[in-house]
Amino acid sequence: MALTTIRNDGLASDAGGRYVLISKDTTGASNVAYADITLSQSTDYHHQILIVNGYYNGNDAQDMGWRTIEGGSAITASSSYYYQYIGRKYGVTADGGSSQTDGSFRFNWYAVGNGTGEMSDLYIKIFNAPTSSLKTTFHAEVNGISNDGNTYTNYANAIRNGYAVCEGIRMRASAGNIYYSSYALYGVKL
Repeated sequence: MALTTIRNDGLASDAGGRYVLISKDTTGASNVAYADITLSQSTDYHHQILIVNGYYNGNDAQDMGWRTIEGGSAITASSSYYYQYIGRKYGVTADGGSSQTDGSFRFNWYAVGNGTGEMSDLYIKIFNAPTSSLKTTFHAEVNGISNDGNTYTNYANAIRNGYAVCEGIRMRASAGNIYYSSYALYGVKL
């Protein structure tokens, strides 16, 4: 199987143009309470892929507390999201957790870093965003340096516990502010 290379114009060089750049931010954000990313509502895409580079939280040992945006508002009610995650950090046994009672979802067991030397990269697949007949789902991989300076990898999935069109994602920390270097959102055609 040949590798797929995403070119600067957002199209995949050897996948027949199946990957389409929807949006990007190359300037990033610094010390903000949250950042909203608008998802495509086109049914041309099987799913969307969000890649975030250089992500970290402003406070030490804080988790991600991401939310969906529906009807112009972030969904915050308890039990709005189901999620589970596993993580492995250098020198520590793999561990994880889950929840079905929170008003946000997280992709990490081990906390992301809290400084420029402790950044993480995220790769997130998003399914069913433009439809209200299916629940929006997320599959994520988070790699980087944890708040104690060790390398880590987290794998997670999350489900919006409700039937609604997902207009966007709100990136935020469970407490404090966030930073990121850049992001790119791609639509993937069948």
